[in-house]
Amino acid sequence: AQGYMSNPTPDRRKPDLAAVGCGIVTAAPTVSGNSCGTVDLLSVCATSFAAPQAAATAALARQYYVDGLYKGVSRQPTGSLVKATLINSAQDVTGQADFPSVREGWGVVRLDRTLAFPDSDRDLWIEDVRNTDTQALQTGDERTYTFVVQSDSQPLKVTLVWTDPEGPAGDSTLKNNLDLEVSSPPGTSGVVTYLGNRFNASIG
Repeated sequence: AQGYMSNPTPDRRKPDLAAVGCGIVTAAPTVSGNSCGTVDLLSVCATSFAAPQAAATAALARQYYVDGLYKGVSRQPTGSLVKATLINSAQDVTGQADFPSVREGWGVVRLDRTLAFPDSDRDLWIEDVRNTDTQALQTGDERTYTFVVQSDSQPLKVTLVWTDPEGPAGDSTLKNNLDLEVSSPPGTSGVVTYLGNRFNASIG
């Protein structure tokens, strides 16, 4: 389960993700306040209950990169990479209409659907670029990456995340507006192009 919030602005989707926020048993002080016990919140749902799981998965994703579990190279991931990892792992919540949506974002976090290990059925490829890097995008720039998909036994998921600077209060306009396009090889129906945040492909 997850907390619900409406879209805060026309240009920014929230929430990004869902995490378990119902059926929680958590630590709590006893009535005397001198020791700790637990409290059963199985009938209550709240975003504050989901926040610890979301924070823990973010910490695990960060540690995956810091410990060099990605391609054997230790790195300090940007916040955007950690967020992209969580979003890429998300799974549509059963019983929730529409996807993505303002009730579940991109779905519930499932890190095992993204993080790759030597015995994993999936692979992972990342590019983590900082604003100060020479390969950072400038206005009007574009980047093209080509991948060879050997099998359809696993889904291909592509995620783009960037950190947008804060704007004035009440201003919902994106300061940086990046567009993601994923195109298939030419087939009998031509090239199929998928746009970020949309699932209806265009053929052209």
